[in-house]
Amino acid sequence: MRSKLFLLLSLLLTLPVSAEFLQGDALIARAKQFASELEPDAHSALTGLERTYKVEVKDNKVTVYGHKIWFYPTTASVQNNAYESIYFNQLNEQLTVLTAASITPAGKVNYVNESHQKVIAEDTYNTFTETEKMIVSFPAVEVGGITLIAYKIEETLTPERPFWSIRSYPQQTADMLNYSFEAQWDDSARLYFDNTSELVSCEQQPARVFCHAVNLEAAESDSVVNWGDQLGQITLSTEPDWQAVKAQVRPGFVNAIENNQGVQPLVDEFADSADGKQAQIQRIFEFVARDIRYVSRSEAGYDIVPHNVDETIDNRFGDCKDKSALLIAMLRAINIDAEPVLVATKRERPGMAGAAAVGLFDHVVVCFNFAGQQYCLDPTDPYTQWQSTSDWIQGRVALNLSNDASLTTIPRPRYRWQLTAQSDITITPEGGQQEFVTLTFLNEYASLMRQNMAGLSQPKRLEYMVDVYHEVANEDAEPVFEISGVDTMSSRLTTHSETIYEPYFNPQQGISLAENDSWLRGELSSSWLNNEVYGQFYPGFLVESEYKIQVPHEWALNRFPPDLNLEHQYGKLTRSYRFEEGDELDTLYVSTTLSMPSRYLAVEEIKAFNDLLNVFYKQAPITFGHDS
Repeated sequence: MRSKLFLLLSLLLTLPVSAEFLQGDALIARAKQFASELEPDAHSALTGLERTYKVEVKDNKVTVYGHKIWFYPTTASVQNNAYESIYFNQLNEQLTVLTAASITPAGKVNYVNESHQKVIAEDTYNTFTETEKMIVSFPAVEVGGITLIAYKIEETLTPERPFWSIRSYPQQTADMLNYSFEAQWDDSARLYFDNTSELVSCEQQPARVFCHAVNLEAAESDSVVNWGDQLGQITLSTEPDWQAVKAQVRPGFVNAIENNQGVQPLVDEFADSADGKQAQIQRIFEFVARDIRYVSRSEAGYDIVPHNVDETIDNRFGDCKDKSALLIAMLRAINIDAEPVLVATKRERPGMAGAAAVGLFDHVVVCFNFAGQQYCLDPTDPYTQWQSTSDWIQGRVALNLSNDASLTTIPRPRYRWQLTAQSDITITPEGGQQEFVTLTFLNEYASLMRQNMAGLSQPKRLEYMVDVYHEVANEDAEPVFEISGVDTMSSRLTTHSETIYEPYFNPQQGISLAENDSWLRGELSSSWLNNEVYGQFYPGFLVESEYKIQVPHEWALNRFPPDLNLEHQYGKLTRSYRFEEGDELDTLYVSTTLSMPSRYLAVEEIKAFNDLLNVFYKQAPITFGHDS
């Protein structure tokens, strides 16, 4: 039945030569025509009947028209999808909803009014874009019904902001029976076109492009998917290449950084309290990341341009652009050749970026080379030490504004999560134990833990670590914690815990024990990958575990954990032990290292990767005892 419907609609819309934008009565008539031709059981999920975009550029004014028609065959589709989200930039674009309504199976039209429309901010804390989302909630949607919407987004190109771009994804997470995209422009703005989708056919002329597709199946979902990198896209932009993008953005940074009379006094002050170049970098970075608070400042004229460095110093606030410009000025004052780097925080594959466009990027960081290594610092991150890279920008598509390079990515470390665990356990003659554990979270892991605890009071921080202990080690234990490193930007965050366990076995019935190496197992258990359709990047972890286990000498231990040297292309597990006898207590020392380097895993590799995690997980317990 589905193929019959596809054929019917394909015949109805065979080989259009332009995108026909509809609104008002014409759009309602089109939707009713679709409804009259639908078979009740043709679809089992939300289905797009038509999605059309038409772009017109005339006299430096850009207008994007769009209309969509959706069919709702099930209760779930009504409950989950009976709304439309339209994204726009509030600073530069004007959004107008032209027509929006639902049509019941009986043919009744229910129009959207202003109370059904809501605009909410869409951008995250660290980004500089001012994207907003209009949510249109369709009234009176019924199973078997249809919704429709037509809108336009207008923007005027100016000498201060002469750039513009649009990205459209033909394939989405619902079937789409008919898709079309058309753009036409005059001499006021030359547009550059790129298509990375193999599902649409496009015709390009000197001042026009038209793309069309029918019967687009829904993209398969998965546990972790970056849709911007996964789905093919159509891109239009006023920039011919990435050098043109740099030419639009770089002058604003140059001007902001040059206005820096307040920089040298600050740098001189920090130099007096910092011993050596690394300490100076750390002190400067801490100042910009922590003493200059984050405030979004992408008002008109400053959406891609930072405010002057001196203004940021005086205000003691700024957004990522402002903080990056200040950091660059201060680093250059100590002869560090730092540069601004644009970041697309939602993209990881340069090859899927499409046409060059300023609009690809939503963040800026500072990169430089020091002692033969590249560092990229995010001055909006008050938790990560400067020699580590903020985890949320690792591997993201980037564009250095100060060299001739094209797109690249922010470097990733070999291991994002690094942890050392030192456990000192004394087992009593009665079968209880006293345990002291020191955990040291390193680099990005220290940053994550610091971020989780920074806003908590000291009692709440201790409660947080008790909860972590319960989740990883023993949910019935009552550990007592001390924590250091939360309020600094160091590369380490350390916790110390003491736990007393009442007797849990009877030594008179035999000595056969297993210590789970809980912190190692905890990292393993959080590393399983669940994707079944798409490949997935694994960020890597390194755990170094040291156990000192003391037992009564009279137990005469003679069974010890095996030495391990398990190596695979995905990771390595090694373990060794040393046993020392004493007069009253014997001591078993066990050293374990588990390394799983970061890497991209194709979907066909994920099962083998998870199988290796299972092997390592089973080897984690430290077994020892006395065999008669």
